[in-house]
Amino acid sequence: MAVNADTTCKYNEELEITPFAYRTHTHGLGVRVSAWREREGTWTLLGSGDPRKPQMFYLIKGDSHPVRKGFITKFCCEVLTIQTSTSPYMHDMLIIWNNPFLY
Repeated sequence: MAVNADTTCKYNEELEITPFAYRTHTHGLGVRVSAWREREGTWTLLGSGDPRKPQMFYLIKGDSHPVRKGFITKFCCEVLTIQTSTSPYMHDMLIIWNNPFLY
């Protein structure tokens, strides 16, 4: 069984940013990571990937999706609820959406 662990944040910077690639990463139990952008009540999928596949950057498909001040971004991680490890740290899931323009 899988559940979603979602987080949202409001972008408050004056600088407009445009995601052009993404990389998904989770610890052991993650099965899918997605990123969304909300503008004027409409949610747009920026990208989604399987963190179990080899780690690399994937280009965002479709038109440009700039993120401007006041826009909301949402990051969703689908995680398995079955404990597959005896590690005491498996409950500390790490969800990362890497955007190269932030580096």
